[in-house]
Amino acid sequence: MGKVKGLDVGTMNLVGAEQDDKGKIKLKLMRHTFLDIEANAFTLNMLKKQKVQYAELGKKVYVLGDSAFELANIMNKVVRRPMQDGVMSPGEADAVPIFALLVEAVLGKPDFKDQLCYFSVPADPVDANFNIVYHTSVIQGALKNLGYIGKPMNEGHAVVFAELGDKDFTGIGISAGGGMFNICVSYKTIPAISFATSRAGDWVDRNVAQVLGIKTTRATAIKEKGININKPANREEEAVCIAI
Repeated sequence: MGKVKGLDVGTMNLVGAEQDDKGKIKLKLMRHTFLDIEANAFTLNMLKKQKVQYAELGKKVYVLGDSAFELANIMNKVVRRPMQDGVMSPGEADAVPIFALLVEAVLGKPDFKDQLCYFSVPADPVDANFNIVYHTSVIQGALKNLGYIGKPMNEGHAVVFAELGDKDFTGIGISAGGGMFNICVSYKTIPAISFATSRAGDWVDRNVAQVLGIKTTRATAIKEKGININKPANREEEAVCIAI
């Protein structure tokens, strides 16, 4: 069958995984974000000099990954994302082509034709109505265009396989992401119950941004810098603790 690659499709981050010849797992992480900027010779020259990852689609220029997140904070703008609340964003017109570019950046080209790539998908949320079928099909389509055969795997179930090998893959797998909070109860590799809630990292960011009167991208940066939830240092950190 040959080597298999893995892709964790998160709302906030994309992670590609593959095993080298010595059996060591290599990971490549990229923030699942982009930002459109004005396309002119000066801007493109600046991006090249700073070695910023970007893409040109038609007449638009998009900064990708961590660079987009950093630039959005500098410019006090809201970063754009292919996914929202754990699935492909229905209101983001450029979601699919940008997603394909980001996937290629973390996975690279396949090592051989029709290489298998298992990718994570959320469970059906209990508190929202999202189209998981469409979300799964978009990911499979992007992988197929790159030359992979995509195989979906429940996110919580993947945690069980990763962490509970010494327990006969019996236990509870929890994945706390940006879009959803996924839970899977497994018995000897078999998922007995899988579900998700939509109140996850994005929900926290939106509430923090609302009470502080700031952009959600800024709220994300505050949360991710590291906070002692038992002893918040200032009003911003206190807002994050309350939302959590």
